[in-house]
Amino acid sequence: MAWIVNKLLEFIGRLSDWTAALIWFFRDKLALPVKTSGIVVDVGSGHSPHFRAHVLVEKYLTDTTGHRIGRFSRRHASQIVCIADAARLPFCDRAIDFVIASHLFEHLSEPDVIAAEFSRAARGGYIECPSEWIEHMFPFPSHLWYVSNLSSGGLGFVPKQQDRDRSLERALLSNLASDRHLRALFHDRRAWTERVVWQDVLTCQVEGPPDAPDPDGSTPHRANPPLIDVLRRVLARSLSPLFRPAPLAEETILAAMCCPECRANLMAGERGLTCHRCNKLYPRVGFTIDFLQPTAP
Repeated sequence: MAWIVNKLLEFIGRLSDWTAALIWFFRDKLALPVKTSGIVVDVGSGHSPHFRAHVLVEKYLTDTTGHRIGRFSRRHASQIVCIADAARLPFCDRAIDFVIASHLFEHLSEPDVIAAEFSRAARGGYIECPSEWIEHMFPFPSHLWYVSNLSSGGLGFVPKQQDRDRSLERALLSNLASDRHLRALFHDRRAWTERVVWQDVLTCQVEGPPDAPDPDGSTPHRANPPLIDVLRRVLARSLSPLFRPAPLAEETILAAMCCPECRANLMAGERGLTCHRCNKLYPRVGFTIDFLQPTAP
Protein backbone atom coordinates (compact mmCIF):
# COMPACT_ATOMS: atom_id res chain seq x y z
CA MET A 1 0.00 0.00 0.00
CA ALA A 2 2.78 2.43 0.90
CA TRP A 3 4.44 1.70 -2.47
CA ILE A 4 1.25 2.59 -4.33
CA VAL A 5 0.89 5.85 -2.37
CA ASN A 6 4.50 6.79 -3.08
CA LYS A 7 4.09 6.10 -6.80
CA LEU A 8 0.88 8.12 -6.86
CA LEU A 9 2.58 11.04 -5.15
CA GLU A 10 5.49 10.79 -7.56
CA PHE A 11 3.09 10.90 -10.53
CA ILE A 12 1.28 13.91 -9.05
CA GLY A 13 4.62 15.64 -8.56
CA ARG A 14 5.64 15.02 -12.16
CA LEU A 15 2.22 16.17 -13.38
CA SER A 16 2.73 19.38 -11.41
CA ASP A 17 6.14 19.83 -13.07
CA TRP A 18 4.63 19.37 -16.53
CA THR A 19 1.77 21.73 -15.75
CA ALA A 20 4.17 24.46 -14.57
CA ALA A 21 6.28 24.00 -17.72
CA LEU A 22 3.18 24.24 -19.91
CA ILE A 23 2.03 27.42 -18.14
CA TRP A 24 5.47 28.93 -18.65
CA PHE A 25 5.43 27.95 -22.32
CA PHE A 26 2.10 29.62 -22.99
CA ARG A 27 2.99 32.73 -20.98
CA ASP A 28 6.51 33.32 -22.24
CA LYS A 29 6.45 31.90 -25.78
CA LEU A 30 2.94 32.55 -27.11
CA ALA A 31 1.98 35.96 -25.73
CA LEU A 32 3.70 39.31 -25.37
CA PRO A 33 3.45 41.34 -22.14
CA VAL A 34 2.54 44.44 -24.17
CA LYS A 35 0.43 45.12 -27.25
CA THR A 36 2.44 46.00 -30.33
CA SER A 37 2.00 46.07 -34.09
CA GLY A 38 5.67 46.88 -34.75
CA ILE A 39 8.77 44.75 -35.27
CA VAL A 40 9.43 42.13 -32.58
CA VAL A 41 12.94 40.66 -32.33
CA ASP A 42 14.05 37.65 -30.27
CA VAL A 43 17.78 37.86 -29.48
CA GLY A 44 19.44 34.58 -28.57
CA SER A 45 16.28 32.69 -29.46
CA GLY A 46 18.06 29.33 -29.66
CA HIS A 47 15.94 26.19 -29.66
CA SER A 48 12.81 27.90 -28.31
CA PRO A 49 12.09 31.20 -30.10
CA HIS A 50 9.07 33.33 -29.36
CA PHE A 51 6.07 32.73 -31.60
CA ARG A 52 5.40 36.48 -31.92
CA ALA A 53 8.88 37.42 -33.15
CA HIS A 54 9.39 38.66 -36.70
CA VAL A 55 13.19 38.34 -36.50
CA LEU A 56 15.45 35.89 -34.66
CA VAL A 57 19.00 37.02 -33.86
CA GLU A 58 21.60 34.31 -33.20
CA LYS A 59 25.38 34.41 -33.17
CA TYR A 60 25.76 30.64 -33.51
CA LEU A 61 23.14 28.58 -35.33
CA THR A 62 24.98 25.43 -34.28
CA ASP A 63 25.82 25.34 -30.57
CA THR A 64 28.95 23.35 -29.69
CA THR A 65 29.59 24.91 -26.27
CA GLY A 66 26.77 23.40 -24.24
CA HIS A 67 24.80 26.64 -23.86
CA ARG A 68 21.58 25.19 -25.29
CA ILE A 69 19.51 22.05 -24.74
CA GLY A 70 18.19 21.76 -28.28
CA ARG A 71 18.76 22.65 -31.91
CA PHE A 72 18.16 26.13 -33.27
CA SER A 73 14.67 26.41 -34.74
CA ARG A 74 12.08 28.81 -36.13
CA ARG A 75 8.37 28.95 -35.39
CA HIS A 76 7.13 30.27 -38.74
CA ALA A 77 8.33 30.26 -42.32
CA SER A 78 8.05 34.06 -42.25
CA GLN A 79 10.59 34.52 -39.44
CA ILE A 80 13.85 36.10 -40.64
CA VAL A 81 17.09 34.88 -39.05
CA CYS A 82 19.98 37.32 -38.54
CA ILE A 83 23.36 35.84 -37.71
CA ALA A 84 24.67 38.73 -35.65
CA ASP A 85 26.32 39.81 -32.40
CA ALA A 86 23.97 41.07 -29.70
CA ALA A 87 26.43 43.92 -29.06
CA ARG A 88 25.98 45.16 -32.66
CA LEU A 89 22.39 44.58 -33.67
CA PRO A 90 21.72 45.21 -37.38
CA PHE A 91 18.85 47.60 -36.69
CA CYS A 92 18.49 51.36 -36.90
CA ASP A 93 17.95 53.40 -33.74
CA ARG A 94 14.55 52.64 -32.17
CA ALA A 95 13.56 50.55 -35.18
CA ILE A 96 12.59 47.57 -32.98
CA ASP A 97 9.28 47.96 -31.22
CA PHE A 98 9.87 45.10 -28.76
CA VAL A 99 12.98 42.99 -28.12
CA ILE A 100 13.00 39.68 -26.25
CA ALA A 101 16.00 38.05 -24.57
CA SER A 102 15.17 34.91 -22.62
CA HIS A 103 18.06 33.28 -20.73
CA LEU A 104 20.73 35.18 -22.62
CA PHE A 105 22.19 37.82 -20.30
CA GLU A 106 23.56 35.37 -17.72
CA HIS A 107 25.86 33.99 -20.45
CA LEU A 108 27.30 37.38 -21.47
CA SER A 109 30.61 38.78 -20.22
CA GLU A 110 29.37 42.38 -20.69
CA PRO A 111 25.63 42.51 -20.01
CA ASP A 112 25.75 46.30 -19.61
CA VAL A 113 27.03 46.67 -23.19
CA ILE A 114 24.17 44.54 -24.50
CA ALA A 115 21.66 46.48 -22.39
CA ALA A 116 22.90 49.74 -23.94
CA GLU A 117 22.60 48.25 -27.42
CA PHE A 118 19.05 47.08 -26.69
CA SER A 119 18.18 50.59 -25.47
CA ARG A 120 19.57 52.05 -28.70
CA ALA A 121 17.79 49.74 -31.11
CA ALA A 122 14.50 49.08 -29.31
CA ARG A 123 11.71 51.04 -27.66
CA GLY A 124 11.16 48.38 -25.03
CA GLY A 125 11.43 44.70 -24.31
CA TYR A 126 11.34 41.68 -22.03
CA ILE A 127 14.34 40.10 -20.29
CA GLU A 128 14.32 36.82 -18.38
CA CYS A 129 17.22 35.27 -16.45
CA PRO A 130 17.65 32.59 -13.77
CA SER A 131 17.26 34.06 -10.30
CA GLU A 132 20.18 34.37 -7.90
CA TRP A 133 18.90 31.80 -5.45
CA ILE A 134 18.28 29.13 -8.10
CA GLU A 135 21.82 29.72 -9.39
CA HIS A 136 23.10 29.10 -5.87
CA MET A 137 21.10 25.87 -5.63
CA PHE A 138 21.51 24.51 -9.15
CA PRO A 139 24.40 26.41 -10.81
CA PHE A 140 25.00 26.06 -14.53
CA PRO A 141 28.65 26.06 -15.66
CA SER A 142 28.05 28.49 -18.54
CA HIS A 143 26.33 31.12 -16.38
CA LEU A 144 28.63 33.95 -15.29
CA TRP A 145 26.37 35.97 -12.98
CA TYR A 146 23.96 36.01 -10.09
CA VAL A 147 21.07 38.04 -11.50
CA SER A 148 18.55 40.01 -9.44
CA ASN A 149 15.86 42.60 -10.03
CA LEU A 150 16.76 46.20 -9.18
CA SER A 151 14.38 48.52 -7.38
CA SER A 152 14.69 50.79 -10.42
CA GLY A 153 13.14 48.10 -12.59
CA GLY A 154 16.28 46.83 -14.30
CA LEU A 155 18.64 43.94 -13.61
CA GLY A 156 21.69 43.65 -11.35
CA PHE A 157 24.63 41.34 -12.10
CA VAL A 158 27.07 40.03 -9.47
CA PRO A 159 29.95 37.78 -10.63
CA LYS A 160 29.58 34.09 -9.84
CA GLN A 161 32.97 33.02 -8.46
CA GLN A 162 34.45 29.59 -9.09
CA ASP A 163 35.85 29.31 -5.55
CA ARG A 164 32.44 29.74 -3.89
CA ASP A 165 31.13 27.52 -1.10
CA ARG A 166 29.53 24.56 -2.87
CA SER A 167 28.22 22.61 0.13
CA LEU A 168 24.59 23.66 -0.44
CA GLU A 169 24.49 22.77 -4.12
CA ARG A 170 26.19 19.42 -3.50
CA ALA A 171 23.64 18.52 -0.82
CA LEU A 172 20.69 19.50 -3.00
CA LEU A 173 21.94 17.96 -6.23
CA SER A 174 22.67 14.64 -4.56
CA ASN A 175 18.93 14.36 -3.84
CA LEU A 176 17.59 15.94 -7.04
CA ALA A 177 16.90 12.65 -8.82
CA SER A 178 14.98 11.08 -5.93
CA ASP A 179 13.21 14.05 -4.31
CA ARG A 180 10.05 15.11 -6.16
CA HIS A 181 9.85 18.35 -4.16
CA LEU A 182 13.28 19.45 -5.37
CA ARG A 183 12.38 18.52 -8.95
CA ALA A 184 9.19 20.57 -8.72
CA LEU A 185 11.15 23.50 -7.34
CA PHE A 186 13.67 23.31 -10.15
CA HIS A 187 11.12 22.91 -12.95
CA ASP A 188 8.69 25.62 -11.81
CA ARG A 189 9.92 28.48 -13.97
CA ARG A 190 7.63 30.95 -12.26
CA ALA A 191 9.76 30.60 -9.13
CA TRP A 192 13.30 30.43 -10.48
CA THR A 193 13.44 33.32 -12.92
CA GLU A 194 13.94 37.07 -12.72
CA ARG A 195 11.85 38.94 -15.28
CA VAL A 196 11.67 42.59 -16.29
CA VAL A 197 9.57 44.42 -18.88
CA TRP A 198 11.25 47.72 -19.77
CA GLN A 199 10.52 50.81 -21.84
CA ASP A 200 12.88 53.44 -23.32
CA VAL A 201 16.00 52.40 -21.34
CA LEU A 202 17.04 48.99 -20.01
CA THR A 203 18.74 49.64 -16.65
CA CYS A 204 21.70 47.37 -15.94
CA GLN A 205 24.04 47.40 -12.92
CA VAL A 206 27.19 45.26 -13.10
CA GLU A 207 29.43 44.73 -10.07
CA GLY A 208 32.92 43.94 -11.30
CA PRO A 209 34.21 41.66 -14.08
CA PRO A 210 32.94 38.07 -14.24
CA ASP A 211 35.00 35.04 -13.39
CA ALA A 212 35.74 32.48 -16.11
CA PRO A 213 32.99 29.93 -16.86
CA ASP A 214 32.94 27.28 -14.18
CA PRO A 215 34.40 23.99 -15.51
CA ASP A 216 33.02 22.17 -12.48
CA GLY A 217 29.50 23.52 -12.72
CA SER A 218 27.08 21.10 -11.15
CA THR A 219 24.13 21.34 -13.53
CA PRO A 220 25.24 21.33 -17.17
CA HIS A 221 22.72 22.01 -19.91
CA ARG A 222 21.59 18.60 -21.08
CA ALA A 223 20.02 17.98 -24.45
CA ASN A 224 16.37 17.00 -24.45
CA PRO A 225 15.69 13.27 -24.94
CA PRO A 226 14.84 12.56 -28.61
CA LEU A 227 11.19 11.79 -27.87
CA ILE A 228 10.75 15.02 -25.87
CA ASP A 229 12.42 16.99 -28.65
CA VAL A 230 10.09 15.50 -31.26
CA LEU A 231 6.99 16.14 -29.14
CA ARG A 232 8.10 19.73 -28.51
CA ARG A 233 8.50 20.35 -32.22
CA VAL A 234 5.13 18.77 -33.04
CA LEU A 235 3.44 20.96 -30.43
CA ALA A 236 5.18 24.08 -31.73
CA ARG A 237 4.24 23.33 -35.34
CA SER A 238 0.60 22.71 -34.43
CA LEU A 239 0.41 26.02 -32.52
CA SER A 240 2.29 28.16 -35.04
CA PRO A 241 -0.75 28.90 -37.28
CA LEU A 242 -2.63 30.23 -34.23
CA PHE A 243 0.09 32.45 -32.73
CA ARG A 244 1.74 34.42 -35.51
CA PRO A 245 3.45 37.80 -35.35
CA ALA A 246 1.51 40.91 -36.31
CA PRO A 247 1.59 40.91 -40.14
CA LEU A 248 4.41 43.04 -41.54
CA ALA A 249 5.75 43.17 -45.08
CA GLU A 250 9.28 41.82 -45.42
CA GLU A 251 10.25 45.13 -47.03
CA THR A 252 9.24 46.93 -43.84
CA ILE A 253 11.47 44.68 -41.72
CA LEU A 254 14.44 44.96 -44.08
CA ALA A 255 14.06 48.75 -44.20
CA ALA A 256 14.53 48.84 -40.40
CA MET A 257 17.93 47.14 -40.68
CA CYS A 258 21.29 48.90 -40.90
CA CYS A 259 24.95 48.05 -41.23
CA PRO A 260 26.12 46.77 -37.81
CA GLU A 261 29.54 48.35 -38.40
CA CYS A 262 28.77 51.92 -39.57
CA ARG A 263 24.98 52.15 -38.96
CA ALA A 264 24.31 53.22 -42.54
CA ASN A 265 21.23 52.14 -44.49
CA LEU A 266 21.19 48.87 -46.39
CA MET A 267 20.01 48.13 -49.91
CA ALA A 268 18.42 44.74 -50.61
CA GLY A 269 19.63 42.82 -53.65
CA GLU A 270 19.69 39.30 -55.04
CA ARG A 271 22.78 38.31 -53.05
CA GLY A 272 21.91 40.05 -49.78
CA LEU A 273 22.00 43.48 -48.17
CA THR A 274 24.62 46.05 -49.19
CA CYS A 275 25.72 48.98 -47.03
CA HIS A 276 25.43 52.37 -48.73
CA ARG A 277 28.43 53.77 -46.85
CA CYS A 278 31.07 51.06 -46.38
CA ASN A 279 29.85 48.94 -49.32
CA LYS A 280 29.89 45.70 -47.32
CA LEU A 281 27.63 42.95 -48.61
CA TYR A 282 25.82 40.88 -46.00
CA PRO A 283 24.86 37.65 -47.78
CA ARG A 284 21.39 36.22 -47.63
CA VAL A 285 20.46 32.59 -48.24
CA GLY A 286 16.75 31.92 -47.99
CA PHE A 287 15.48 33.32 -44.70
CA THR A 288 18.98 33.78 -43.18
CA ILE A 289 21.09 36.97 -43.37
CA ASP A 290 24.71 36.75 -42.21
CA PHE A 291 25.85 39.99 -40.54
CA LEU A 292 29.04 38.44 -39.13
CA GLN A 293 30.78 37.47 -42.37
CA PRO A 294 30.29 40.17 -45.04
CA THR A 295 31.52 39.41 -48.53
CA ALA A 296 32.81 41.52 -51.41
CA PRO A 297 29.95 43.16 -53.33
